[in-house]
Amino acid sequence: MSDPTIQTFCCHHTGNRADLAVRIMDEFNTDSYNIVCLVSSTVGILGALYQIFPDLTNQGGGSTTNRGRHIIMWLAVADLFASSGVLVRSSLWLRYKSIMPMPDDDVSVLFCSIISAWTQYFYTATWLWTLFYAIDTWLTIKRRDSHPILYHSFAWVLPVATTGIGLSILYIPNATCHNLPSVTSALYKILPNYCATYVPIGIVMIVNPCMYVLSSRNVEMAVALPHAQVTILIMR
Repeated sequence: MSDPTIQTFCCHHTGNRADLAVRIMDEFNTDSYNIVCLVSSTVGILGALYQIFPDLTNQGGGSTTNRGRHIIMWLAVADLFASSGVLVRSSLWLRYKSIMPMPDDDVSVLFCSIISAWTQYFYTATWLWTLFYAIDTWLTIKRRDSHPILYHSFAWVLPVATTGIGLSILYIPNATCHNLPSVTSALYKILPNYCATYVPIGIVMIVNPCMYVLSSRNVEMAVALPHAQVTILIMR
């Protein structure tokens, strides 16, 4: 929903049918896309609220449970804001039947850029909270302390850097990312935003399975060790 390809549609364009972006939009089923985004974001908001409010009213459980619930709650908060941005964007696009701003429409370009930044920022935060949940689970199994301040610092500050760098290169100075003079200039303009979007996702998708494997091995050892000790005692 914060696809860098969709974010390029926020850029100014000439309205000329020879423009590749305009031709793509002519073939793009915007109503179906926006309906899917609208439904998905609504489900995301409901799911996030379900995670947030029971956690605020129910603070029981042990310290291990609470530290996991703390991370899940903040993951849900980030997902709530991200889904809200997609909901607003899709609702307005369905209402006005236009994803790409009209030529020389600075207000629409500004609105589209802000919504893109909002959505990308909070979705990046959800991926980071997912990473920290896996790391904290491993720390719990190793009987080590949690680091909530460190988690919050990275989860809320790092997306500022990735989103700011990616979208600044894409939109600044004049939100022109179509009809660039060469392929090289197009790559310099667009590629950083793709990296800023997908590199954090790639890191989480690589690290989380590794943390799962490590955690599983530690759990197996923790379960197997008492049984081995009991067996030795019986044999004696």
